[in-house]
Amino acid sequence: MIIDYYGKKMDINYTFIPGTAGLCDGPPEACYPEEPDELDILEVIWETGGLTLIDGTRQVTRVWVDILPVLSESDFEEIYNLVMLRLKA
Repeated sequence: MIIDYYGKKMDINYTFIPGTAGLCDGPPEACYPEEPDELDILEVIWETGGLTLIDGTRQVTRVWVDILPVLSESDFEEIYNLVMLRLKA
């Protein structure tokens, strides 16, 4: 999933398991609790790059980097919430 995060395009690789509603109708042994959605963010791929000189010619270089290991907790939470909102839309 591609998201825009403060003007930067990021490709989020994830797994998602939708939750299930709980049930409590009838005898207690037939009841079961609600199961929440499960979202596991595997990678946050950020495209970066710039201009380089190769044999006297300016060329654009692009590099894709997984920034998940270096995200702050607050950035991770924001990205997690953005992905969850898109999945629920």
